[in-house]
Amino acid sequence: MVSNPENATVWIVNADEFPVGDRADLGKVGAICVVGRGSSVTAWYRRLAGQYPVVREYGLMSPRNPRVVVPLSSPSHISSALSIHRPGRLLARIGVIVLKGLAAGGILRPLRARSLCIAIKNLSTLPQGARLAGFDLDPPVGHEAFALYLGTPDDNRKTVVLSLGCGPQLVLKCGETPKAHAALRNEAAALVVLSRTPLAGQVPALLGVVEQGGMITLHLEYRPRQRVSANRLMQAAADFLVELSRIHQKYMPLSEILEHSELITCGNARQRGWLAYAEVRVRLEALARGGLYIWGNRIHGDFAPWNCEWTKEGFFVFDWEESREWGMALTDAFYFMVARAVHVSRFPGPRNTAAKAMNFARDVALKADVPIEDISVYWALWLLQRTSQQPAPLYHSLLEGLAVRWN
Repeated sequence: MVSNPENATVWIVNADEFPVGDRADLGKVGAICVVGRGSSVTAWYRRLAGQYPVVREYGLMSPRNPRVVVPLSSPSHISSALSIHRPGRLLARIGVIVLKGLAAGGILRPLRARSLCIAIKNLSTLPQGARLAGFDLDPPVGHEAFALYLGTPDDNRKTVVLSLGCGPQLVLKCGETPKAHAALRNEAAALVVLSRTPLAGQVPALLGVVEQGGMITLHLEYRPRQRVSANRLMQAAADFLVELSRIHQKYMPLSEILEHSELITCGNARQRGWLAYAEVRVRLEALARGGLYIWGNRIHGDFAPWNCEWTKEGFFVFDWEESREWGMALTDAFYFMVARAVHVSRFPGPRNTAAKAMNFARDVALKADVPIEDISVYWALWLLQRTSQQPAPLYHSLLEGLAVRWN
């Protein structure tokens, strides 16, 4: 924090520790960023509004661990910003709906529990991040609104920026780490391939890729979400996977898949106490020696319900960062039915989860006319892959259930 703001070009203020007080000549500072409790930031907002031509206020959700930066300039901007937050838990989804309703009625206090205020002296000032993203604004930044979704703070962190201007809505996906670079390049490549297929209208249009200053940014089409029944969304997901299964379709020897996979060996699994894992792997190795082949195709790689939505143009699937040209058939079908049980449900039932996943996958395979004789083999291989990548308790329970049925 700069003690004398007159000597600063950009001043960052903790409003909770540094109240506004009676400060003259604040307008000499090029830009001021104030963050803190809503009441403290509001006092700064009122003070800055008289000296700066551009003053923006944003709500930070959630206050303790901000993931979404919500512009408080209008109810429509608030609603659009909150729509990019797709929490898995029902209570959190209800909370988002309530916040939208309160904002529509002019009640912003919950969104101001922790907030951010940015004051800019020069209307033509463009933030460095926007410059690196290649997003030249017209009209100037002072007349444009944005919402931000902040990724998890790890080595794969990406920031999603939603434009809320008057023109067509789009999102920018920005990444600065090597892992984020690889993920965004992979997503761009997948979208280019998909743009030449019958699925082009159901995935984001890639509008541009910008690499500069150590940051990669994808410019992607954005479509607002609309409400739809769970059954309709599930049927649309099945139809989408049927079409996706026809892209790069081919079969490979199970022995080759096991050889080049990153699966844990039987010995290591037993050392960890993963007995069901070891039993299932032994069974698959026996099938591989018997010459079994596995069908595969282009996969999404993260086909969870929160990466799909219904729009006025129909079913829409985004976040293709983990897509692969060839992955085992039914990979996306299994995850679509299991993802919520793994990441959201507090007490998922393994037997019910397995039944739903197998039935959904069987429906996709039947409609796609994929010659799969025994879906349980695909289920087994998928569970081994998921457990190796993310040893969630539910995956072990599902493997135990499979091992019992096979024995």
